Amino acid sequence: MDLRIVNGEVVDPAAGAMSENKTVHVSGGKIAPASAQNAEVINAAGCVVMPGGVDIHTHIAGPLFTAAMTAQTGSPPTPDEINERLRKTGVDYLLMGYTTVVEPAAPLAFAMQAHGHLARIPVLDKAMLVQAVLNEPVLRLIEKRDIARLSKILGWMVESSKSLSIKLTDPAADFKISPVEIIVSMADAVRRLGLPHPLHVHLNDLGAAAGHTAAVETVKALAGIPAHIAHLQFHCHGGSGGTPRSEAGRVAEAVNKNPNVTFDAGHIVFGPTVTVTSDSTFGPKLARITGKSAVEQGTGLGGGCFAQRYEYKASSLVNSMQWACGLELMLLAEDPWRAFLSTDHPNGGSFTSYPYIIRLLMDESFRKHETGKINPRGLALTSLPSIRREYSLGEIAVITRSGPARRLGLDNKGSLAAGADADIAIYRKDGDYEKMFTKAEWVIKAGLVVVRNGAVVDSPPGKTFYAPPLESFAEIPAEFASYPELADRERFPVTAGMLPWGKPVGG
Repeated sequence: MDLRIVNGEVVDPAAGAMSENKTVHVSGGKIAPASAQNAEVINAAGCVVMPGGVDIHTHIAGPLFTAAMTAQTGSPPTPDEINERLRKTGVDYLLMGYTTVVEPAAPLAFAMQAHGHLARIPVLDKAMLVQAVLNEPVLRLIEKRDIARLSKILGWMVESSKSLSIKLTDPAADFKISPVEIIVSMADAVRRLGLPHPLHVHLNDLGAAAGHTAAVETVKALAGIPAHIAHLQFHCHGGSGGTPRSEAGRVAEAVNKNPNVTFDAGHIVFGPTVTVTSDSTFGPKLARITGKSAVEQGTGLGGGCFAQRYEYKASSLVNSMQWACGLELMLLAEDPWRAFLSTDHPNGGSFTSYPYIIRLLMDESFRKHETGKINPRGLALTSLPSIRREYSLGEIAVITRSGPARRLGLDNKGSLAAGADADIAIYRKDGDYEKMFTKAEWVIKAGLVVVRNGAVVDSPPGKTFYAPPLESFAEIPAEFASYPELADRERFPVTAGMLPWGKPVGG
């Protein structure tokens, strides 16, 4: 049935509408120029109408997801527990008005498992990024600057795993090549594949005092080559002599000067959470810092992941600095189309904290109130108290919807223009922006009302999107022929027809 949304304040940055009173028409699951006479009418008076939210970086599937569940409860999750968590993930996102999510780190050998998890998340559309394997043959190609061969291998990884693009984690190696050289080579190789989303990078030196140096050097080196840097807050730390400090200003300045680079913030929120990573340097390091053992899980092809319970405390100098640092980074980023909201779920905290972070970005008085709750010495290590900027509703729509959709190459998402997918979130206006964005009044997914009066009323299956490279790379490359995991036809490679696929992006 057609829909007609009337009397709402439409915020649609992709169409240049930061605030416009107009009618939105839905027909055939798409935004349309007009709707049928008998269309269902939604009176959105007193409401803001936006495209459905798009999360570019959230760990919700695959072995990192199950490792996090194991760390949280102390024992491996049962199939029923996994299914319930996946169901709840979909519901929690949906109630906040999100309709598309991306799992950013699916190990190649576990691609089928990750897709299986994504398929069980109701309603939402999904995509995943396959984690690049930096084995010795691949590193030798980078050392020789054989970008053509490297590109073919990465194309095979994307095609055989039905992914959207490549994720690179902790690019360090015992070769005569620097992490920056690895990143630039990988980004160049991904660019040659013609994928809709560029290389998605987890930088080296995460959380370290030198983390900001890695960030700044990488951003500068990527001049002319597109890339997305994940959870950048964790790479904004500096200091010497045991005293940390925020370097978010320097990192933001570097990003502001390079239009080819985007990032998601990786905000932290206070309270207990679980950290999960494939970073073989940071996982053991965190275990040493906390004195707690981590859950270790193999991810195939010689890789592994680490998961550990952790609590961010407002009384902690370091945690307070991190909390302020993430806000500082987003507020100093000049172009909201290149700065996206994330908590690196669950690493910085749950994605359900997004409404709270949105209020911090939009309301300076609330931000000042919240800074009074944290360690004052940690706050003093940042420039946050001097920043007056407040995000507008239009800018919030950019960092949570239109910007991530554009960077992912999902042209039919993040927009209310005619022809776009009819994924729509309608929020009741409220001066308390946290309350406003915690629960949408209506959510429409592919033209179907799935949330009404703040409650889920329908749960159709979503679709999974992937991107075929410009040319086919069906055969396993010689550089990977010795891995028995890749001969396991039950979990690799992923084949079309197994799952409810969306139309290939760019296909």
